[in-house]
Amino acid sequence: MKRYFLAEITLFGLVMLTIYSFAVTFSGCQAEIEKNRVENPVQSAQDRCYSKISGSRPACWSEGDWIAFCERVQCKEAKQ
Repeated sequence: MKRYFLAEITLFGLVMLTIYSFAVTFSGCQAEIEKNRVENPVQSAQDRCYSKISGSRPACWSEGDWIAFCERVQCKEAKQ
């Protein structure tokens, strides 16, 4: 048991260093993403338009989607 004690301590230290490095890197990335989101909210919203489900959000709409939406809303307002 004493024979591998130094190796076990070294391995534990390397694992902890790896976890710490991951945490520092991840928090730095999150801070950069948040900064970009605050500086340019429109681009940030459009960057998340990568799936069909996300396409249902107004930030992901094309010009044609907006035209169709405006036509339908105007028709509803005219009937009321």
